[in-house]
Amino acid sequence: MLGYLIMFLSRRILFKGSLSSLMLSGEAEASDNLDAKSRVAITKQLLSEIEKKLGGRVGVSAVDTKTGLALQWRGSERFVMHSVFKWLLSAYLLHCSDTGSRPLQTSVVIKTSSIVGHSDQTKPFAGTAVTIETLCFWMMSTSDNGAANTLLDVIGGPSVLTSWLRSLGDTTTRQDTYEPGPTEGSIDPRNTTTPDAMLALTQKIWMGSVLSPGSRETLLAWLQSSAVGGRRLRAGVPSSWVEGDRTGTGDPGVADDVAIFWPDGVIFGHKTILVTSFLEGSTNSLARLESAQASIGQILANLFRAH
Repeated sequence: MLGYLIMFLSRRILFKGSLSSLMLSGEAEASDNLDAKSRVAITKQLLSEIEKKLGGRVGVSAVDTKTGLALQWRGSERFVMHSVFKWLLSAYLLHCSDTGSRPLQTSVVIKTSSIVGHSDQTKPFAGTAVTIETLCFWMMSTSDNGAANTLLDVIGGPSVLTSWLRSLGDTTTRQDTYEPGPTEGSIDPRNTTTPDAMLALTQKIWMGSVLSPGSRETLLAWLQSSAVGGRRLRAGVPSSWVEGDRTGTGDPGVADDVAIFWPDGVIFGHKTILVTSFLEGSTNSLARLESAQASIGQILANLFRAH
């Protein structure tokens, strides 16, 4: 019975010319009455079908922190982060502000050497001083690379960020370079993580005592300030869900998304769903990759909504 249902639902994933038309049929709700193990198996099969259609690799790790229901797909494989690391850098700077070692209102000078491609916010301010808080907002809202490079300088370089992640118990995630980073993906371990490692970091930073309540609220506001996430996981979940996410985009065929969801619509509510979703190596267009992320969001929403 389960094998038949998996095959049936897999065939209901439709591609009509582009991944933007990828969808799950309402019949997927039939899986709601299955036990958790069976629903996870169906979800993995659907992720496998998306991966086959896209080419490349799909890596997903997700958990409902209230019930403990979890899913991993290529969870232990390395994926390049691209701009996903920027939310970790922001979290570290908020932590520094909480401890008083580096207040957000500290002003720093933007070096001309920090200005690289995709630095539209910082470029006009090269040679002038702005606050760490402003740089964090630019980095998170527009993914400004000049802001990221300036902030990496502020903390002492990429290795300092990696060292902080190690102090949180992460032995996998690594940020090795300034922007722009390497684009070789899984064949180059620099600037990479795994879905499982990123999920563990996300849970520790959001659910633990790493940040003060006020800093978590600030981080969420920064995550919600970017419009890019609206085309990825966020596009596949119910509109009533409150969400914050950080995307990463680039070569080779990368369209990542790390998100936190509150299905009950209450920020920091009792039911929290964490998702890390990585796409890498596909030759499809960015629009198709983002549509695939939206479909992953819908698939996971069905999984967790039924539990």
